[in-house]
Amino acid sequence: MRPVPQEDPRKEYEKLIIDRPKILSNWRRGIEVSMTTIGWAVFLFLFRPVALFFIWLLGFKLFYHQMVELEGLQEFRRFWFVYLTVCLAIILVVRLWGVYNKVKFGGRERRKFTPPAVSEDIEKHFQLPAQAMQEIISWKDMSVDFLENHAIGIQSNMDSSAPKITGHFQSD
Repeated sequence: MRPVPQEDPRKEYEKLIIDRPKILSNWRRGIEVSMTTIGWAVFLFLFRPVALFFIWLLGFKLFYHQMVELEGLQEFRRFWFVYLTVCLAIILVVRLWGVYNKVKFGGRERRKFTPPAVSEDIEKHFQLPAQAMQEIISWKDMSVDFLENHAIGIQSNMDSSAPKITGHFQSD
């Protein structure tokens, strides 16, 4: 069996926009932020009746008591500008916090990513025979048995003539 050449999996990550946000133009970034904001606003607008239905369905009478019997709706109409001002202040503070974080931490990647595992690394870690991963990758269905003394047994479920591959692992 000829080994199948593998592309370096790390090259796939370099193609994703999420890993390279700087390639987006300011216009596209603005459009995406606007569309996301509009989408969330529409979602919340449409979700409100569903939430109120479930609140009513579960028997919560508090909303009716506060807003109708105690005339809370009239108070809301009287103080709507205060509520709007508070909501806008919260949005402004969160937005300024985001700008501050972008200025302070923008462009610096502090997360440490583990590189993708290649066949040789897996063979070394699990103490598998050389080229065992190439055979395991070709199987469509397999069983992994965890045996005593940190031993593992890997066997194809589709091809009974395939040999059982054994290895070991160490728990941390």
